[in-house]
Amino acid sequence: MELRQLRYFTVLADTLHFGLAAERLNIVQPALSMQIKKLEEELGVALFARSKRKVALTHAGDLFRQEVRRCLHHAEQAQYIARAAHQGMVGKLRLGISSGAVESGVLRMVMQSFNRTSPKLLIEPVEVHPARAPAAVLRGDLDAALATVASLTVPDGLSMHEMIVQPAIVVLPENHPLAPGEDVSPEDLRDETFIGFAGPDDISGLSLTAGALGYWPASYRTVSNPSMTVGLVAAGLGVAIIPEVMARSEAGAVFRTLRNRHYDVDVTLLWAQDQNPSAAAAVRRMLEGVPS
Repeated sequence: MELRQLRYFTVLADTLHFGLAAERLNIVQPALSMQIKKLEEELGVALFARSKRKVALTHAGDLFRQEVRRCLHHAEQAQYIARAAHQGMVGKLRLGISSGAVESGVLRMVMQSFNRTSPKLLIEPVEVHPARAPAAVLRGDLDAALATVASLTVPDGLSMHEMIVQPAIVVLPENHPLAPGEDVSPEDLRDETFIGFAGPDDISGLSLTAGALGYWPASYRTVSNPSMTVGLVAAGLGVAIIPEVMARSEAGAVFRTLRNRHYDVDVTLLWAQDQNPSAAAAVRRMLEGVPS
């Protein structure tokens, strides 16, 4: 039994006229008659009572029509789900999220766009360290990621879209000799102890720090929670380089511009070019819905 035969049967059952049904189906009448005959032979049941003057549904045909309508509806639903899944409109998308994406407000903006463009798509949030995000997407552990990364660290094979670009800034204790100035040079910080945000693929937590400074600090401490960084600086335990978006009011800490920094930091959306076509389609559609 084929879906085509069921569609033919439904049209004939509605019109009760072979010629009119064939015209609606855009086929010739003998082809319609042959398919209906095959369907009846396969079922072993007469679905239509035929005479020279009229065509009528048998009792079995009338009951069969009710079930066929349900069957065709489910088939249409299945087709819709398959196409929607391919387009990333339904299903699940695993979205890696770094702390910078949350604190910058980018996550809120992205979720609002996903809700507009793919309201039936389930977004599964996965916390991820920025240094680990690109590799996790490439491996297929994540479908996409919002991470605070330097653009120079994004590997081949990933598509990326800068959501916001922000400078790396310096956090100093308020009693630090450099605190009175408006900006600080990387060279002024050569002898400082730095506090870095450590993660699985960035044990020291200094990827951002070394990149922005242009050298690897000689002395450092690490934390596993980025929200602790400013508090440790305020307590006099070191200085830190952070994305501007993570700056928050903290008694005992001051924020200064980093002069001659080597790169800015982006909250970037990453997704694999070939890893998951449906996820990529959902991401591209979401980006079209983000206000410029």
